[in-house]
Amino acid sequence: MQQRDFRNLRHQLAGYQLTPLVRQTALRILAGLDAAASERAFALVGHAGAGKSAFALFLAHYLQRSPSRRLQLLTSLGFAEVALPLDAPQLLAVPVTYGQSSLHPAVLLALREALQCLKPRLRGPEATALLAALARDAAAVRIDPQCVAARVAETARLVQQSGQFGGLLLIIDDLSQLLDYPADHDDEHTLALLQSLAALAALSGATPCLVVIMLPQAFAADPVRRMDWAHAQERFVVLPFQEPPTQMLRMVAHALRPQAKQRWQRAREAWVAQVAPASDALGLRPPEISAAEWPELLAACYPLHPTVLVALPPLLRQLAQHGCSLFAFLHANEPWSLRDHLASANSTQLTLPIYRLTHLCAYVEHMLGPSLFAEAHAQPWAALAAARTMLASDDPTQFQALTVVGTINALKHAAGLRADRAQVAFALADTPDGPQADPVYAALAALVARRML
Repeated sequence: MQQRDFRNLRHQLAGYQLTPLVRQTALRILAGLDAAASERAFALVGHAGAGKSAFALFLAHYLQRSPSRRLQLLTSLGFAEVALPLDAPQLLAVPVTYGQSSLHPAVLLALREALQCLKPRLRGPEATALLAALARDAAAVRIDPQCVAARVAETARLVQQSGQFGGLLLIIDDLSQLLDYPADHDDEHTLALLQSLAALAALSGATPCLVVIMLPQAFAADPVRRMDWAHAQERFVVLPFQEPPTQMLRMVAHALRPQAKQRWQRAREAWVAQVAPASDALGLRPPEISAAEWPELLAACYPLHPTVLVALPPLLRQLAQHGCSLFAFLHANEPWSLRDHLASANSTQLTLPIYRLTHLCAYVEHMLGPSLFAEAHAQPWAALAAARTMLASDDPTQFQALTVVGTINALKHAAGLRADRAQVAFALADTPDGPQADPVYAALAALVARRML
């Protein structure tokens, strides 16, 4: 999250979902604003693409607003009840951005930009001196970490004295990129600065300073990074941030659920009546979702095929480092995304084209791009791409059947998916048996005979 994003892209909060995880995480951080609290430095750890940056944007907007505007925000996101405390102190949000620099200039320049963006602008000798000091310190080759922390505290005091805010919220997104800088230069300056910022937050008292940093799950799994991070971790409250797969399915349903009756209503109902019982019988319904909720979920997610719906959580974890997120899949104008797929639908059609695993496979190939054949984790997708190339001008049903089998295998049979005859037929024909499934069974038999399966 960058400062310009926070100022200019407020509309990106439209449709944001206050899930149980979001509410729980926000409440834990807001508890740090209690007068007697000392835990005010937090590290959010989760897979890339888990929504940490979107959460940070929501938290920044929420804490920077007045109580009445916080209520407006919650209402605009579909929450009539007060899901979060409205009376927490207003904090100036300071998103830290960075390029090829270390953390200290990134923090100082973020403070300076946040002050310059205040309306009305802070004036007077104290504000002028602080702005000059922030610019001067940011240009220094090296600066004491405690001096940087002191500038954060000075900024918080200044905005509190102005009456605009009660303190400061410092957000550092994807800290792993910043730690690449000291790793390359054998420099522990970044880690020392993190410790100083956390210590400042703990002692900020009546002028609260919250520090929130984001770390990808892969960062915590790397032994070298983990050893480096251990020096600073003890000063941070570590909060796991990963939506459960079933919650992701509900998020998809929430995003796609029509607000009013559509011309596709009858087609939606007829399609769900067919695929809901079949998908349940095939074991695709997650056990956490009741048999009564499952048809409602599938209806809201139309035209996503049930096999695609349950494949999304494990797939997005695989593709997260390539910039793929749930929001991007549903709403971005990427080739083979759901939005791209629906753009081909005729406005007069009474049905929508179903988005199947074959489309999802093409989306994966596009998102991986050149790394399809370069990265170890993409090897199953690369093998599938090579096999698809061999069959591209062959029988179309065999091509589709091979694609479905390869996609399920690349997902390592996650979420109840199995590359057996019944599920492959269901993925392509919406039924595991009968005349509609017979061509799929014939294609699978032909692929086995050709030793391609």
